[in-house]
Amino acid sequence: GNILVTADGLLRLVDYDGMFAPPLRGQGCPELGHLNYQHPQRQANNYDEGLDNFSALVIYLSLRGLAADASLWQQFHNEENLLFTADDYRNPAQSGVLQKLQRSPDEQVKYLAQQLADSCRNSMAQANDLETILQKAPSARMPTAVMPRVQPPIPQSPPVSRQTIPGQTQAQSTAQPWWQTST
Repeated sequence: GNILVTADGLLRLVDYDGMFAPPLRGQGCPELGHLNYQHPQRQANNYDEGLDNFSALVIYLSLRGLAADASLWQQFHNEENLLFTADDYRNPAQSGVLQKLQRSPDEQVKYLAQQLADSCRNSMAQANDLETILQKAPSARMPTAVMPRVQPPIPQSPPVSRQTIPGQTQAQSTAQPWWQTST
């Protein structure tokens, strides 16, 4: 619900209310985020650059796991998560989804599942950022037996009507919307 996929396949973040910025250091986090994406020890005082390290691993592993085995969606998705729930993080040794991912034919999925299990057992401050984890991960290639043969096309969004709002110039009405601008 916080990420849009554009017609050209780009990802756009649309929910910034829980992000960290350096001038906010020392203040309490205004929200704790959704439990199915947060470290089991997450508290309001966990508010620094590492705020989303655990969540990034959860999301990336979920997507890699689904790419390797789409049946995981039917088994573990519940409309409030991708694959994992807060219970999986509280007790990783008993997590059915983690056990299944640790047996994946995709070596990177196995590695990432172990990283997530280890992260659950460690403090939130010890959670590595996703880039560091991926630098140490096995190759991202999936065995050809697991790769999908044909990828479905990305559905095209209907064209957006651009009308001039009273008091707005024509140049203002034809400028790219904020979500399509790049920095």
